[in-house]
Amino acid sequence: MLNRFVMVVVVAQLVGCASVGNEELAVSSPGVIDCAVTVEASGPGHCEVLSVGDRNTIITATILTDDQVLNNGSILIDENGMIVDVSCDVRADDRARNATVLACPGGIVSPGFINAHDHIWYNHRPPSNLTAERYDHRHQWRLGLEGHTQPDYERAESIEQVAWGEIRHALSATTSIAGMGGVPGLVRNLEDPSLIGNLETAAAFATVFPLGDPTGTMLSENCEYPELVDPSKFANAGSFQAHVAEGVDRRAANEIGCITGQADDSVDVTTTPAAFVHFVGASTDDAVLLRDRDVSVIWSPRSNIALYGHTANVTLLDRLGVNIALSTDWLPSGSMNLLRELRCGADYSNDYLDGYFNYRDLWQMVTVNAARSFALQDELGSLAPGKVADIAVFRDGPASDPFEDIINASDSDVLLVLRAGRPLAGKSTLVSAFGADCDTLPIELTCGEQLAVCMEPGDGMDLQAVLDTNRDSYLLMSCGSVPQGEPSCTPSWPNQFDGRVMPGDDDGDGVKNALDNCPLVFNPPRPMDGSRQTDWDQDTVGDACDELPLESSTNAN
Repeated sequence: MLNRFVMVVVVAQLVGCASVGNEELAVSSPGVIDCAVTVEASGPGHCEVLSVGDRNTIITATILTDDQVLNNGSILIDENGMIVDVSCDVRADDRARNATVLACPGGIVSPGFINAHDHIWYNHRPPSNLTAERYDHRHQWRLGLEGHTQPDYERAESIEQVAWGEIRHALSATTSIAGMGGVPGLVRNLEDPSLIGNLETAAAFATVFPLGDPTGTMLSENCEYPELVDPSKFANAGSFQAHVAEGVDRRAANEIGCITGQADDSVDVTTTPAAFVHFVGASTDDAVLLRDRDVSVIWSPRSNIALYGHTANVTLLDRLGVNIALSTDWLPSGSMNLLRELRCGADYSNDYLDGYFNYRDLWQMVTVNAARSFALQDELGSLAPGKVADIAVFRDGPASDPFEDIINASDSDVLLVLRAGRPLAGKSTLVSAFGADCDTLPIELTCGEQLAVCMEPGDGMDLQAVLDTNRDSYLLMSCGSVPQGEPSCTPSWPNQFDGRVMPGDDDGDGVKNALDNCPLVFNPPRPMDGSRQTDWDQDTVGDACDELPLESSTNAN
């Protein structure tokens, strides 16, 4: 992967914050501060409890903030689960005097992951047995329309099956999820006011069918859908989220104008902070509209590729400054957790986007960018005083870049996950230091590790009930290997491209280099494009690789 993250060792605190625009990121890469060691670990290991004190907590490790990497840094969390200080030495604060101390010289402290979209009620069964068949529009596979095969997917029958999926996410560093539902006492569910926890921002309003079309209405023009979403329903929500343009034909693209006020008889949902899920069938004009209205895109590359052979034009979106968050979508066609989705995003960038996204870019998609997609950037998504202490501690890896270590991590590399400063999941030895009511999982489910999960009992549900219900459910952890039945992250479309890079087709999109307006960046024509690769400014450089996509230029690919 082309890694545009450049480590710069500094001795003074840097000012500034990471930009969503990719070119600015290259200039504002975080500085690295080598702090003096303030807490000595008593022995070898990645992370250990040095002292058990009050409900305030200190963790020393490599700390990842918005604009800094603090080697031997420290973070102080108060008894209310809020971050008090992030610096080289937090001991001057009174709350540090009798705090519980975790020394993690072999650890990396990151904000807890935010999974920006998932259908949590469908994550108990194995992935669908997907074939080479590809779909133009989501209703074709959802309902088996127009001669297409309907993949196998089944809604959970019990709350214990939903809890199983949430535990899987918690074990892999996720602290918040937009899960289209959820259970009490595990990860935050950002779309449910009763499950959002101690956040001040209101829960998001989320809908799978903003056009009221669950029975399969597909239109190439006009907005005569069954029922466009009523803005009064989300007037008091913190943000709005909906599936939009999930497909690659004109019928998928038509949906955009109908919920952004651009078409006759349409509705405009963008007056509230908004995020569009998938956004595969979008034009360059649509991308500009999102930039101008500060609408985020929720990117699910694995699920998009497995179903449609294409995914959102993320290089174009990023160059325009559109905020991009990452999500798993669901288990039937997506990733089992965000670590696997990050792996897909990294592979797709490396193999098909000429290494456009670096490790830090991807990490931001599950932290600060994801928080921003819910208008929660003042509370979640980064490690800074005054924010909620949703935190994940990772085992340090072999790379010199901690962001690379996280993107390459497996779920076994997650040492501890805190929600509002209290343990959600992690190594039993670390979780026990907090005195929380947690249960150890059977080691045959956790790659031989002693891991605990902390569930708040509710509605008669406890861990044993969850285990009993899910004896035949899909695995909790992948143990560092490719999960069984995982859908492919290699784009393909019958008789057009199969993702294979070969001489004369360096990006595997089925268009020969000599005819390809982005020979190094994957941009095959979609059904909605006809036979042409998109080039908005008609300068012979395709939108997917054009550094100035809205200005006619002679820039190189």
